[in-house]
Amino acid sequence: MEDARKAFEFVFERNLISYNALIDGHARNSDFDEAFELCSQIDGSGVGFDAFTFASLLSGAASIGAVGKGEQIHAQLMKSGFESNLCVSNALISMYTRCGNIEAAFQVFKGMEDRNVISWTSIITGFAKHGFAERALELFKQMLDFGVKPNEVTYIAVLSACSHAGLIDEGWRYFHLMYKEHRIHPRMDHYACMVDLLGRSGFLEKAIQFIESMPFMANALVWRTLLGACRIHGNAEIR
Repeated sequence: MEDARKAFEFVFERNLISYNALIDGHARNSDFDEAFELCSQIDGSGVGFDAFTFASLLSGAASIGAVGKGEQIHAQLMKSGFESNLCVSNALISMYTRCGNIEAAFQVFKGMEDRNVISWTSIITGFAKHGFAERALELFKQMLDFGVKPNEVTYIAVLSACSHAGLIDEGWRYFHLMYKEHRIHPRMDHYACMVDLLGRSGFLEKAIQFIESMPFMANALVWRTLLGACRIHGNAEIR
């Protein structure tokens, strides 16, 4: 970043693209003092902000769980009139969920006029990760009712929610629904979720049989998931 900053200082005509590139770099490196200083320069230069500026800052705040910084950015983007931007709203949801403030994320989600698959997936993932499995599944059903097609990441969140809530039948239904309804081939992460679902519920033999039936070799994630379930149920040996 030091070299990039030196190069930036020699740029005679600075535009939003050059500012955004540097802001994104500082945000990714959690150097928010420099990132905000650049925002102040933009504000005073008349260049103006765009959605990418705020999305970069929010992504950086989310990566280190800096909810305080995220809230500052939220306040600033509201003043700049970017809260209704789809990209920025999605970044806000992601930031708040990753920082643990699921209710703030949901308020942003509720206030959105337009939502895409990223919006829905982000809020569903947030509720699933923070232990609100039933809420996550309710939102998934609403998503389908609104005609929004889920993607692979959406289904990881849904299967994870089923796992944490012990909803075996629902989990199987959604696992099969992936391809049957949406032509999404299950990936390793989806299989790991199903192993977790079976393992958490005590069906260790079924989990092993499920792994053996997979269309590809299980990776370390799948085996760690099974081993974790074995430890929970006092059976650390896998035959």
